[in-house]
Order: sequence, then structure tokens, then C-alpha cells
Amino acid sequence: MKRRVEFLEFMDQVVSDLTKDKELHVIMDNYCIHKKCDEWLLAHPGVKFHYTPTSASWLNLVEVFFGIFTRKA
Repeated sequence: MKRRVEFLEFMDQVVSDLTKDKELHVIMDNYCIHKKCDEWLLAHPGVKFHYTPTSASWLNLVEVFFGIFTRKA
């Protein structure tokens, strides 16, 4: 996705499948289309955006841990 409009359309599809009592935490990079979504977030109070640090090489290690957790579950 290259534009904020497309990103928010995608997010609309994601939240349409959620029940109102659920929270959705979205972890994403600091790419410009992910920013300035305050109006959309106000309309969707159950959604929280979390941004990775600019130099997020630690994220690769997180993926390793998720793989371990998945295999053990």
C-alpha cells in the first residue's frame, strides 16, 4: 500500500470483522502512510496503533520469539 487512503480502507476491512468488545493493537513501522491517522483512530476507539522505533532491528528477534511460542503452543 502506497497511500494513506488505501491503508485506512484496509484497516476498515480489518475492524469490520471485530466485535465491539475487542481491542485491536496494530504494530507497524514509521512509514508516512501510517502517520496522521488521528481522525480515523478517534472514530475507532478500540484500535491502538503502536509504532516501531526508526531503527528497529530488534523486531527480527521478536519474530524469532513468536516462532518459538507458536511451536510450543
